[in-house]
Amino acid sequence: MDIKAPIKSIEWEVTSRCNYKCEYCFQVWKETKDCSSELVDKVLELTASLDGRWLVKLIGGEPFLFRHFFRVCETLIKQGHQVSLTSNFSCGQSVLEKLFDCTGANLEGVSASLHLSQTKDLQGFIDKCLWFEHNKHPDTGFVVTSVLKEDNFEQLKWVENELCGKGVRFQYQRIKIDGKYQSYPAEIEEYVKGKLSSNEDKTFQYSSFGTKCYTGLYFFRILLNGSVVRCYNGQPLFKLGSLSDGSFKPFTKMMPCTSKKCTCPTPANRNMVMWDKKYSPIVTAARVLPEYLKRKIAEKLR
Repeated sequence: MDIKAPIKSIEWEVTSRCNYKCEYCFQVWKETKDCSSELVDKVLELTASLDGRWLVKLIGGEPFLFRHFFRVCETLIKQGHQVSLTSNFSCGQSVLEKLFDCTGANLEGVSASLHLSQTKDLQGFIDKCLWFEHNKHPDTGFVVTSVLKEDNFEQLKWVENELCGKGVRFQYQRIKIDGKYQSYPAEIEEYVKGKLSSNEDKTFQYSSFGTKCYTGLYFFRILLNGSVVRCYNGQPLFKLGSLSDGSFKPFTKMMPCTSKKCTCPTPANRNMVMWDKKYSPIVTAARVLPEYLKRKIAEKLR
């Protein structure tokens, strides 16, 4: 098996503000606010201290609504890092042009999320995606994704044909309900095979407990309140502390996953998950328990 080196990555939730209210979004209940200026400074201090080049993905909410968006991008790039983002692409073309000017070759990738129930001008969205594909830096990846439901399947097939026929990648996203991926009727499952977001089906079918994983060491998520977590799945070594109070401490070595299921393909896409390389339950416990107890004791002493 070809094992690729982990892509050192941070996902930074910069805002919970969004101009859409998607029916399947797990963030619609959140208080709408931006990452504070104080926390922005602490995150940028952290990224300045990191060894080598990291990929920092800005997520929301809608990242373009974040008032410090372009300052953050410029600073991260000056520090030698790359940036990427997921956006609903409702912004104007002038904002995208500013993104090109700000990031250049250091914009690693953009994922444009199509939300049919919220998009008032579907043809306008498609035209904007075609413009973006033809004007972005050659090294910048670009993909359009959309959450698949039974009642939007035919319309998404039309969108797929419109985009792919003109050189824009399109991927379906499997819908989640209560944090769990859902299945579709057989004819839909057959059609979307190989057309889902990268590693989504592999993650959907995989039992992750005991799997060797680099999250917490080379991948972590910074939340809006400054808390830092290992990935997307709650487990004994999920929380890594907080940048707000100075308690953030990443792992110093690879730690096995102790979640039964991985509910997000992002770590796998960053080469964090060592598929089919697992510890036994006893070895997993022996590796995780000392680190867990050490962190719990430090938490009580603070």
